[in-house]
Amino acid sequence: MMGPMRAVLLGNPKSGRGLAGRLRPRFERTLRDGGIETDCVDVDRTIASGVDPRRIDGADALVVFGGDGTIHHVSAIAMETSTPIYHVPAGNENLFAREFGMSRSPSRLLTAMREARVKRIDVPTWNDRNYLIMASTGLDAGVIGRLHSARSWAVGHAAYFEPMLREAFWPTRCTCTVTVDGERVVENERGTVIVANSREYAGRLNLARSAAVDDGMLDYVFIPHLSMLGASRWAVRAWLRVIHRGPGAAVGRGRVIEIETADPGPWQIDGELASSETASCVCRVQPKALPVLIPAVGGRHAAVMA
Repeated sequence: MMGPMRAVLLGNPKSGRGLAGRLRPRFERTLRDGGIETDCVDVDRTIASGVDPRRIDGADALVVFGGDGTIHHVSAIAMETSTPIYHVPAGNENLFAREFGMSRSPSRLLTAMREARVKRIDVPTWNDRNYLIMASTGLDAGVIGRLHSARSWAVGHAAYFEPMLREAFWPTRCTCTVTVDGERVVENERGTVIVANSREYAGRLNLARSAAVDDGMLDYVFIPHLSMLGASRWAVRAWLRVIHRGPGAAVGRGRVIEIETADPGPWQIDGELASSETASCVCRVQPKALPVLIPAVGGRHAAVMA
């Protein structure tokens, strides 16, 4: 006879100005009222690797409260224990939750657990470091690098104002060469390059609109520009869904994507600073490596699995 279902509620209480900590009790009550056992784990996103996997192993769901940074760091535990992961959005952009239609509704999670709709998705690597959404170097990595080094009172989206202002006046210079499955597609061009697993991007810009988290491929987008003003023109093209028609753009997909830059510079993965001074990287894909608990409604994946 099978025992009751169990969910591990793992959260960074400080994420989203304390929103994650306020949301978790609501979910805990709803799940318990629905007959599901719960185990609560507090975690700082930077030390998630210190969580004992035995607390997660055997659970029917690993429910993560926080932003994309939190789920980026704790996804390794879900992979190690083969536990379906679910993201309750409590950060700035919440791209992972947006990809799957996950929300702050406890009842939606309860239904998802009862229906046990699990989908395995690809997990890319950046120089052997896992990521979920995208990796990049250029303008956006420059902003992330400045944000990481700044000591600001601001939180949330306001924290990005000063780094973006500095990036506008003193732009990160990134001259890169991109090779995809052995074929060179960009050579010594200045701009920004993104290697995406998901189509989701900050501000709903969605540069890699054809990216799919379960196709065993990585999508790349290179946009040439010399400044933030130049990059803003590409933002308009992205909103109009014609970025692939822009002069000098390179858009495609592959399994192994190598990027070399003329000078060491910042790189970001999932909105986290991966390195402040790296001149090359190799991105690969691990097919179907992460189990994800899919909500019954609210996203493109729900429609596919229905």
